Amino acid sequence: MEITTPFKTTRPQQDILDSRQPVNLFLAGQGSGKSHCAGLVAALYVMNFPAMRGIICVNTYGQLTRSTLFRIREVWRDTFGLTEYL
Repeated sequence: MEITTPFKTTRPQQDILDSRQPVNLFLAGQGSGKSHCAGLVAALYVMNFPAMRGIICVNTYGQLTRSTLFRIREVWRDTFGLTEYL
């Protein structure tokens, strides 16, 4: 089942959104849209399954706080109008 989204995704991003596997690995280079895709997936889960637990993993704490979560929160705000305080 494909997820129809009102926003543009790349084919690899759409593959992750459509996957029904318990674990997915999106391994790609810098600037390929991994954090953007993570923001899309996380927002969709938060909106549809608010009690669900999840995890976002990166190599270092600095990378998590300065880069990955920054980009994810941008996607939440710009694409869905969500803030971390909602």
